[in-house]
Amino acid sequence: LMNNHTNRIVWSDTIVLPSEDDFEGRVGAVLGDDLRLRLLGASKDFLEGRDPDRLTPEQLFIMATWIPSQVTVNSREWEEERIALMELALEKKPDLGKPHSVMADKLAQMANFYPESDTSEVHDAVLNHIRRATELDPFNPDVMFNIAQAHWHAGRIGQSHLAMRRVLDLDPGHNLARFLSEVIPYTCTAPNPEVIENAIAFDASLSPDNPIRWITLTWVSWLQAMTGDFSAALEKKQEAALIFETPYTFMGYAMMLNQVGKVDQAAEMLRLQRLNWPDISPDHFANVTMPRLCREAVVDPRILRDYQDLAVAMRGRL
Repeated sequence: LMNNHTNRIVWSDTIVLPSEDDFEGRVGAVLGDDLRLRLLGASKDFLEGRDPDRLTPEQLFIMATWIPSQVTVNSREWEEERIALMELALEKKPDLGKPHSVMADKLAQMANFYPESDTSEVHDAVLNHIRRATELDPFNPDVMFNIAQAHWHAGRIGQSHLAMRRVLDLDPGHNLARFLSEVIPYTCTAPNPEVIENAIAFDASLSPDNPIRWITLTWVSWLQAMTGDFSAALEKKQEAALIFETPYTFMGYAMMLNQVGKVDQAAEMLRLQRLNWPDISPDHFANVTMPRLCREAVVDPRILRDYQDLAVAMRGRL
């Protein structure tokens, strides 16, 4: 892309495809996904620092959408600020589906991170936000994507998978939804080698600075850990951590470090993460979060035991 006023290049990319089949369509899909993320990030940067009370509900939705940037912080405070932005958006326009979908995603996620957020009232609110978002904006792929994520946090793997497939019905070019629809069924079940190979190939097809790579790398690592290949999983997790982290990712990272005998390193990493996520608890992950995520799966007991081992190893160290 060039600035016509200055004739300077403002964005460029190199695309490598394994074959020439449907060349134009596949190039268009890659460019479309990448540019959409860049434009969303640019919009967030443009709005950053403005008084939220003066923003429209649609602008507030943009501000609550996750994109890695200098102002996107891996912290409880940042996530709670996104929830507050969506509450403001719903005050301004109660009948808007997008804020409801974000609220469902964020509240379900926080219930997995903190015991005080894991209440029947919060879970009822998540279901209500899903219902309202679906009623108000059933043909919006962004809304359906957030709904799919909310179901995933709540351990409703089947409904999450269906909602992600619905995203693809609405937007066949939504490649992240395509990727997630392939890996969601293996949230707590060891995949066959082909699933991992396809996930690695998709990640490799993205430009090195594509913002969604923290998601693809994290899922590749997650899948590899399900098979017990902690060496490969740690390598991918380390790459993902250089882009962005959440409690899901750093707790998984600590679990892997513990499994390969690097207990002190796992404890140090979690102590540092507590600066941004105060009182985050390996016990809550082991006894609530992971069993919830896995409740619909045929689970290898080892998968849950790995997190229980971490919780035991971290007692007295954090």
